[in-house]
Amino acid sequence: MKVIHESLAFLLATMLSAGTVLAAPSFLVEPYLQNPGPDRMTIAWETSDTDNKLEYWRDGSSPIIVPALQVSSRDIWYASLTGLESNTSYAYRVVTSRGLGETYLFRTWPAPGDPVDAAKLVVFSDSQGDWPERLQDICETGVIGMECAAGLADECPEDIAAILVTGDLVKSGQDLTQWREQFFGRCKNLFHYVPVLPAIGNHDSPIDNYLAYFMVPSESGEEQWYYTDLLNLRLITLNTGAFDLCQWAWFDTLLSQSCSDQGVDYVLTQFHHACKSEVWTPGQNIQSCIFVARLQNFTRDCGKPSAHLFGHTHAYSRGQSRDVTHLWVNVGVSAGDIDFWGEEPPRDYDEFEVSYDEYGFVVVHLARGDEASLRMVRRTGGDDTTYYGFTDETIEDEFSIESSNNAPDVPQPLYPVGSEIEGLSVTLNASPFSDIDGDFHHSSHWQVTTIRGDYSAPVVDAWGNETRHQNIWLDQDTQTGVDITSYHVTLWLNQTFYWRVRYRDEHFGWSGWSEEASFSTVPGRPWGAASIGSIGSHSPSLALNMLWVLVPVLAFFVWKKRVKG
Repeated sequence: MKVIHESLAFLLATMLSAGTVLAAPSFLVEPYLQNPGPDRMTIAWETSDTDNKLEYWRDGSSPIIVPALQVSSRDIWYASLTGLESNTSYAYRVVTSRGLGETYLFRTWPAPGDPVDAAKLVVFSDSQGDWPERLQDICETGVIGMECAAGLADECPEDIAAILVTGDLVKSGQDLTQWREQFFGRCKNLFHYVPVLPAIGNHDSPIDNYLAYFMVPSESGEEQWYYTDLLNLRLITLNTGAFDLCQWAWFDTLLSQSCSDQGVDYVLTQFHHACKSEVWTPGQNIQSCIFVARLQNFTRDCGKPSAHLFGHTHAYSRGQSRDVTHLWVNVGVSAGDIDFWGEEPPRDYDEFEVSYDEYGFVVVHLARGDEASLRMVRRTGGDDTTYYGFTDETIEDEFSIESSNNAPDVPQPLYPVGSEIEGLSVTLNASPFSDIDGDFHHSSHWQVTTIRGDYSAPVVDAWGNETRHQNIWLDQDTQTGVDITSYHVTLWLNQTFYWRVRYRDEHFGWSGWSEEASFSTVPGRPWGAASIGSIGSHSPSLALNMLWVLVPVLAFFVWKKRVKG
């Protein structure tokens, strides 16, 4: 690239003018990017060298030299650059007492007025170092190889806005070797070019090293939770390991501001622990559920879709809330031991439609404008026995929210409608799915009540695993071949019931509820209670066959009674 060529020329001129060739800095952690924004970027590194500086420049301009600041009592240095041009590429390098570092690139984020309508984030979790080679494979073969142009690291700034890590970056937060070698060392070729935005996991405690290594975009100075905006997305990071009322109050205030902010179309939250976990149920966390409930209320009240990304369970799971457009995505796992099916008691939650015990990462595609959308793609790397190698053929899952999405047509009840049903069981049937956008039928929601028009406490409220187009559970799709325009219910006798249904499309838009239909359950006729004439009037052959069966049976019992007598 042109900016690299110019930086090499500048380096050569510097060495020639000095009459000597300088050595390179001695890094414990090579330079990595932090705190991105339209007008800012922070570069950090770790070295015992002295006289640390940062040089940075735009294409065709002279280098600007910035003295580096040192994290208290650490060998961690950083330079926070401000006043930068938005949506602009910069080159940078570290200079220490030992010499000049290599030249790398970063790109500032677009500002609201810039002609940029798309951005991409990469998300992984639990890089805690059980299998650090897996993390390196994800960063280099997966992210650089598949998400950056031509598979080149120096093209990544043009293609990826940031790397999100949803906690458990290392296995032991107090072990500096794990931070240096297993986390930063394995992904250094990516972190040179793309900023890292992490969340705190339980293995990252004690968090002293975490707080020393990361300079996150926190206006309040509280680095355990923070937020930043990218295009029309508000990205919020929380600490689900800290039961802190200050964090709750901060989160509530931020959601309230996000509701009224016209520049925010979507809210994406990352944290570590699972509210619900299909593969590893012991990993569930009540505080995560509190945050999820707040996000669901935000979406209900403000009409803005939301999502939460998490880890902790070392497997991939994806689903959605029932009544609002809120996505649940476990992005695991990158390097920790996989939580395989059966290692802990699993649970098939209605919120999740896909779960896989595997390595991998998630890519978030963001678009604003008339075609605003939030699309996620899951790339799988296989498991401990099968390796897929990260290709376009190994996309495991893909789904999206579309702001221009139209709701499906309202379904119509077909059966039963004003009918008497003999027995306890009935199959509800509704009209075929129809959608003006051509979307497929994602799921249905069925309700049955005993009070006309009152569904506040329905006797049947069916949504989830058995009413969706798919449910990947224990490596099987339990919904294969199931018609979700019908639903079987078992009730009780001598009761009038009222029912309705609504349909959801692939972009998680709900139709309105159908018209209400009713039916009554009555006792079924016992076998043989109908007269021969009435049976024969419908099926003479059936009546005759019944006679041929009943007469020998009756004759046998008469004979047996006589023998005993």
